[in-house]
Amino acid sequence: TLVDNRISAEIEPEWRYFPLIVISGTASGITSKNAKYNLDNATINPKYQYAISNEVEGDEPAKVSVEEGVLLLIKDRY
Repeated sequence: TLVDNRISAEIEPEWRYFPLIVISGTASGITSKNAKYNLDNATINPKYQYAISNEVEGDEPAKVSVEEGVLLLIKDRY
């Protein structure tokens, strides 16, 4: 799933794991909620991709949005 300033994403609990990967330039204004590692107005660049491992916390879907740039979100059950 691509996430940009027009599209936010929800990750249902059955998908458990979800890395966020910057695929072009820098992404900023990144917010994730209901995740093990929540982000609030974060910036990620290609050289320092610190959001490559995250998990849905609890029974509610995790939510990811970005204000500028494009993220690749991969949903993984295992």
